Amino acid sequence: MEIRAGKFILFLGLFCLVASIGILSLFLSLREEGEEASVFFGVLLLCSFFFGFAVYFLLHYYNHRIILTEKSMVIQNELRRRKEIFLNDISQVTFSKIFQMFIIISKKGKTRISSVHWHFLNVIPEEKFSESLKKYLNEL
Repeated sequence: MEIRAGKFILFLGLFCLVASIGILSLFLSLREEGEEASVFFGVLLLCSFFFGFAVYFLLHYYNHRIILTEKSMVIQNELRRRKEIFLNDISQVTFSKIFQMFIIISKKGKTRISSVHWHFLNVIPEEKFSESLKKYLNEL
């Protein structure tokens, strides 16, 4: 089974991309001669802010995935770096309420997964769930 980001992430990335291009083109078309440099740098900062989020959301939509098999799970991040975790090696799965992320503790260390991708919990035995994760699941 493969878990991927939803269409909302794609639309959010496209919106940020269009917003950054739109702000920059609107500014360049309405710019007057002799305008202060601080206004230009402010608009450039705003465009780069939107463009940065657009790149992240689009990379997340196209590259991020969690592949579940009977014996392991492979997590591929936005930069296509893969990390394989065998289900036998998992010692505990906990939940961070501050960051809204699941934390898998295994022999390879800690791996963080967004709470949006909660479907991976179906393949992990419940005795490996921490108290904070059980509390979070009961609140849902």
